[in-house]
Amino acid sequence: SWYAFRDNAGGTAGNMWKATGSGWTQVTFGKEIQFTGATGEVFAGNTITGATSGATALVVKPMLRTGTWTVAGAGTLIISTITGTWQSGEAVQVGGVTKVTSSSLATTISRSPGGRVDAFNANFTGSTDTKKMYGADGVNYGFEFDGTNYIPIRTGMATDTPSHVVVHKNQLMLSFRGSHQSSAIGQPYSWTVVTGASEIGTGDNITGYQIQSGSTTAASLSIFTEGRTFTLYGNSSADWQLTPSGDDIGA
Repeated sequence: SWYAFRDNAGGTAGNMWKATGSGWTQVTFGKEIQFTGATGEVFAGNTITGATSGATALVVKPMLRTGTWTVAGAGTLIISTITGTWQSGEAVQVGGVTKVTSSSLATTISRSPGGRVDAFNANFTGSTDTKKMYGADGVNYGFEFDGTNYIPIRTGMATDTPSHVVVHKNQLMLSFRGSHQSSAIGQPYSWTVVTGASEIGTGDNITGYQIQSGSTTAASLSIFTEGRTFTLYGNSSADWQLTPSGDDIGA
């Protein structure tokens, strides 16, 4: 499929479009609830209920960002099929059992105008049906798109607007100016050192990524900046090695 990102006519929002047999069709964004205090895991397909409001929703994607599902877990629930009005600070239950506590209302997902989208297709599972698009544009949260659902990815950065994206060694990688960051292995929504997420500073604004060929253990990643070129060796936060490979040669 082909996709396009373009600001609306008034320049007040960034829209996403999909090419179809009848022309370009705008992608409809869903809603999300932020949560904290996880005491039990929430799964896609669960129907959740607000213990105070009585509101309900269908979970499209549960995203654990920090902590675990049983200890201090925080993250986002992407939801659809909403009834009632969700409240912030209420217990979110599945089958009458509290799983998390909402820390926001049910808000509509949106994109701010501007930016230039950098995208990378990847698959974090063994199924041929789970290949997805990951993107960054320097203005909005990084995102995942599965063909239907647009899913913002929060990393916890104070200014959470990555510019470039790549998936390497089964980790989602995003650039924040001169900061190169990697998610936990196989967990593109998890951005805590507890699960193996990491950050490496380059000292210059990152301008792009390029995966380089190699052996099963030695494949590397070129990280280009405005003034230097680096090669990232290793497989995870346990053994990353960032080596300058082109001093005073940027891209």
